[in-house]
Amino acid sequence: MNKLITIFLALFAGLSLLTGCGEKIQQSSTQTQSADFPMYDAEALINGKTDLVAVVDVVNTEEVKDGAIDPEGTHQEAILQVRNKIYGDESRPQIKLYQSVDRVQKNKTYLLFLSYRSTVDQYVVSDGRSQIEVKDKKVKVDIEGIEGEYTLDEFDTVFKEKVKKVKNTK
Repeated sequence: MNKLITIFLALFAGLSLLTGCGEKIQQSSTQTQSADFPMYDAEALINGKTDLVAVVDVVNTEEVKDGAIDPEGTHQEAILQVRNKIYGDESRPQIKLYQSVDRVQKNKTYLLFLSYRSTVDQYVVSDGRSQIEVKDKKVKVDIEGIEGEYTLDEFDTVFKEKVKKVKNTK
């Protein structure tokens, strides 16, 4: 019986170590966090893994305590001004973004692939490559099927062509 308990405890400890390896959270005054996210290709994003693709300006960010879920934890809620909606049904000029890691920064512009969470009326970034900062009016996209460096107008055209192609093959 002691042998079974020892084996069980060893397996449990090993499993605990394995599940903790994929995530690194470091609390400090600058609050650096990172996590493992899925990585989708363009076709998967178009076929339901994203609800909105837009160029947005970050108007405001606010640090919010997680409360009962994690009394010590926080997340960021950002107000985004939609500059150019490339894909999706969103019609509001401003939307809210929920982020616990890899946070957007106020007064910066991003190309975002977002998934909508109706229970909280907020968006989240669709995957680990779906938050792209706009630099010198260009974006460097690392998503398989649409990868490349584009001006914002070029990306708009490339993505809409990809949507047509993916939707026509269904």
